Amino acid sequence: MKKQYVYPAQFVNEDNGTTSVFFPDLDGCHTYDSTLEGAALMAKDALEGWVETMLEIGEPLPSPSKINEITVGDGCVMLVVADVKNIKSPNLYVKRTAN
Repeated sequence: MKKQYVYPAQFVNEDNGTTSVFFPDLDGCHTYDSTLEGAALMAKDALEGWVETMLEIGEPLPSPSKINEITVGDGCVMLVVADVKNIKSPNLYVKRTAN
């Protein structure tokens, strides 16, 4: 079963023609592509990976900001939806040594 998570993202038109994507609520979650359409697909992938990682290690997810409270200079703000598998508990890695 999958659960959906929705976060606002800033899509910024860069001087070199690419579109960068930043999630203001999620430290380290960002991506880019040469087109807006590609950046939107990459944003979904980046968000899904970020959320899955946080859930797997047992970190709480921050509440998403309200989209109307986020600004961007040359670009736009859009909501990005992540479809993430249901993770029940963090994966715990155990180091074992043989005697």
